[in-house]
Amino acid sequence: LLAMPEGVRKQYLNGLATAFPDLQIDIVDHHEKVDPFIAKADVLITFGPMTADHVIPKAKCLKWIQALGSGVDKLGDHPALASDVILTNLHVVLGAKKIGVVMPCMLDALGWRRASSGANRS
Repeated sequence: LLAMPEGVRKQYLNGLATAFPDLQIDIVDHHEKVDPFIAKADVLITFGPMTADHVIPKAKCLKWIQALGSGVDKLGDHPALASDVILTNLHVVLGAKKIGVVMPCMLDALGWRRASSGANRS
């Protein structure tokens, strides 16, 4: 399930179909279109914040959710998520790169300033 532009959805579809030619891969562009597919889905690839509340309860065969972000918002704490469903995210892929941007912003917001001899609080 990808609430993304068509070109990006096609890139995901082509990459997955090439890597896993024996799998049936269904991609929808809106949560209202999941019903023909979600009940039989083993894997759900989605952005948590863009996943409508009705999707997880309908996913009766779900084994794995891959969140396309570094968080699992709306997924990990969903009341209908079975305890045996594996939930992964892109933290390892995105985390190291983001920390170089996020950490200085957080420190700046807390009043820390970088000085030539190291970080000092202003």
